[in-house]
Amino acid sequence: MIEETDTIKVHNTFTTDIVADAQVVVLSGRTCTGKTTISKKIEKEKGFSVIEMDTFVGEHVLSVLGIGREGIHSAIFKEVYSDEQGEYKELFKKALFSFLKNIGDDKYIFEGSLHDVSIIKEIQAIVSGGVKIVYLHPENLDKYTQRITKRFEQGICIQTSGLTGNFFNYVSERMIADFCENNVVTPEIKKQIVLFAEEVQEKSLERLEKLATHFCIDVVLV
Repeated sequence: MIEETDTIKVHNTFTTDIVADAQVVVLSGRTCTGKTTISKKIEKEKGFSVIEMDTFVGEHVLSVLGIGREGIHSAIFKEVYSDEQGEYKELFKKALFSFLKNIGDDKYIFEGSLHDVSIIKEIQAIVSGGVKIVYLHPENLDKYTQRITKRFEQGICIQTSGLTGNFFNYVSERMIADFCENNVVTPEIKKQIVLFAEEVQEKSLERLEKLATHFCIDVVLV
């Protein structure tokens, strides 16, 4: 159970009042935590524009390098979203900071897995209208497992599940092929999805704790 501290404010449900006083919202969280749903809600109710971080990386990093979103792109995304420094991260930072310096009074949501402390600090330094960090944490394991299972069922066979690379360390190609042939989530697959959900939940808490040592965070339990 996550408890409130001087830097963590906990919300059992999300309302757009959380971001009412911000010009930029950094909406972060692990896979299948509802980032897209919440960003659309903020967009509709508060008039923010949504910047989906994977798309931003594709436009400003992958396109600059002349490659598509397949093949080696996973290594690029890993570097961009981690604390690692390198060519890809520098391209991303240059594009992001240039964009922010020219937003005027417009309001934006940056939706994705951004958690690099130095980048978020620079965002705060650039944006004069206030930056709100909203972190989505999968507190309820059963509910989170159901979210992942639904994403698996709806998208795995057509490669639109959006599940991260670590997922495939648990659910093998054989399991996926069997599901796509029979359309049945077997007990074996269910067990592996639970193990994956447990790992993500643990890593999500670690990420939150790191961010909370540097920033005030609004945590939404999902």
